[in-house]
Amino acid sequence: MVIAFNSVKPFSAGSATRPVATPVSWASSSQRRFASQTSTDSLRLSSSQSTNLLQKYGIDPERVSVTSWDDRGLDPDLATAIHRQKVTLITHALEAHELALKHQALGNYSNDYRATHISLKNGTTAMATNLELNEGKSTPCGERSAVIAAVNQAIRALPLARLQQASGSDIAMISEGLKANVLVMATSNLKDYAEVCSDCETWMADKKLFSPDTLFVSLGQTPHGAFSLRVQRLIDRMPRWGKQHPSVFTDGQTFETANVDPLLSKRAQQVLAAKPYLVSQVQPLLQQAKAEFDANRTAWAPERNTAAAVMLSSSTSTLPTLHRYAAPLFSWKRRWYEAPDLLAASWGYQDLTNRLQAQDVRIQAVAYYGNDSQFPLPTNLGRLAQATRGGLDTLVVVLEHNRIHVRTIADYLPRTSVSNGTPGSSNRSYA
Repeated sequence: MVIAFNSVKPFSAGSATRPVATPVSWASSSQRRFASQTSTDSLRLSSSQSTNLLQKYGIDPERVSVTSWDDRGLDPDLATAIHRQKVTLITHALEAHELALKHQALGNYSNDYRATHISLKNGTTAMATNLELNEGKSTPCGERSAVIAAVNQAIRALPLARLQQASGSDIAMISEGLKANVLVMATSNLKDYAEVCSDCETWMADKKLFSPDTLFVSLGQTPHGAFSLRVQRLIDRMPRWGKQHPSVFTDGQTFETANVDPLLSKRAQQVLAAKPYLVSQVQPLLQQAKAEFDANRTAWAPERNTAAAVMLSSSTSTLPTLHRYAAPLFSWKRRWYEAPDLLAASWGYQDLTNRLQAQDVRIQAVAYYGNDSQFPLPTNLGRLAQATRGGLDTLVVVLEHNRIHVRTIADYLPRTSVSNGTPGSSNRSYA
């Protein structure tokens, strides 16, 4: 049984009909349900196979709780649907766990082993583990590897001749079926709940392969030793999903003519209340990012030009000393570029630490100005949030509809991992 929010029937070689989709909207509780679809692969998950795995690990599904990844709890309809599919989800988690164990037997550089079982909206399933090519490179986590495997498997099954004759609506329907539906994640340690890293979250911010209702499931143990399934929708994991805007003035507006009184998120209000010396720095930081944007001639595509400015602090006997650094996006070619926020932050951090020998250097804020709506990238926010550099309370300053908005990294990625282990349970493992 494949768990699906949208049951999409792909083209078959002998069928002359168009693919049909049954959309399931989460806007109404009466429509919040799982649509089930059987396939050859899912039928192979026999009851005896599930029973053998459950017995092997001594897991009684009736005693496995279903919980949310955060404190808000699960929607009752979603919780009911998860309970109905609990045996399947637990089995997929154990299969992913054993794949991670196989990888552990082979070894890698980081001694970190994880795997993901994925089902797409069209019913295609796949499993993959994290891959490490060498010690110094960021390599695909289990989640991204599973997405690559499943999507390629699904595309391979599509008849080329019919695809070449398909209408635009047909292609849109097929593309919807290629989106991730449920990711069941596991590590080599069955006690740990697998977690998603900010590199994976950048992928998940893309509407091509993910949707706000994509589910993340992980099997782990509570501090008391009881097994539980943790469940979270993508929109709950990334509250700003699908809401990105180019951080740029429009309609001829400028800092002199627009309403620049900042709109603050609740968490940003708390940060600025605790650090009032940052209040006066918000607009100058954004202005510095705009100056870099205006002067930048190194963006490969002018329509995707962006610049960033960061505010760093170093400790003194009283108030922190503030320092601003800015950088534009630098393109090697259309798809290869150096991100401006990471350039500015790394330049500033090295300058203060190495040249000025400053102490306790911290990233306090980052501002973006540019016409590329993908910024701020989750990957970059995850790096800026590392506890030894910035943190989840690092301010993020952007322009939206000619207004300055001030948020924190936590407003974008409330569950992104930082090196001091916050937030969430102590039983965490980061992908």
